[in-house]
Amino acid sequence: MSFSLRKFIFANLFFFMLINASALGNGTAVRDKKPFEYAADLLTEARAGNLGKVKKTLNLLEKITPPRPDKTKEATAYWINLYNGLVYWQKTADPAGLSTEMKRESFFNRPLIQLSGEKWSLNDIEHGVLRSNKPQEPLKKRQIDESSPKARFILKKADPRIHGALNCGTRSCPLIAFYDPEHLDSQLDSAMCNLVFQSEFDPAKNELKISKIFEWYAEDFKEPSFFYWFDRCFDDKAYKNARATGKNIKITYHEWIW
Repeated sequence: MSFSLRKFIFANLFFFMLINASALGNGTAVRDKKPFEYAADLLTEARAGNLGKVKKTLNLLEKITPPRPDKTKEATAYWINLYNGLVYWQKTADPAGLSTEMKRESFFNRPLIQLSGEKWSLNDIEHGVLRSNKPQEPLKKRQIDESSPKARFILKKADPRIHGALNCGTRSCPLIAFYDPEHLDSQLDSAMCNLVFQSEFDPAKNELKISKIFEWYAEDFKEPSFFYWFDRCFDDKAYKNARATGKNIKITYHEWIW
């Protein structure tokens, strides 16, 4: 299958997933919704620009206890959907919210929602919960204090595929989609391949140009290997030939567009 065809398939798969999210959020409930579905509703309402319904959904979410970390797939789907919904809501409320470094600092660190009695920011969700509270550079500080009540929601092991699923509200971010526990593995695989599809290989320079996400979170992509997802998803023939012949590939990064 050609690179262009695979790119088309994955892009349309994400569109289909997003349409399903909207259908789920607007349909008539015939059963009690699960936390990850309420989180998906937040994204649906934010994308529709209905801030009144966004606030209503936020109120519902604040009454729900997030999934336990031992329910890994349910918790992962919940936190990804919640993160993307909160980002889209904030971008709708303030389109210029990421335009300067100072604004970005506030965007990701200010409390946006109260869950289980604690106020949560986007960084709490990404770096605290989904990335298993890994120490962050340059001070090796953890996002969530181990004594905090938030710590009981930290996932035991970070899944690097989340980096293909979290949308930070910029043009360079991964596509937005709805995630559910039942299909989570295939959805996250697709998300990572979609991120890899942004790559470009220059055979003359033996250079692979990729998303800066792989630079910022290089620590998360060490296992099984840095090139694992490129070898799995990137169908560029020149790249595959370079890998097969053992050539030393130079890594460069796309400019990040805020």
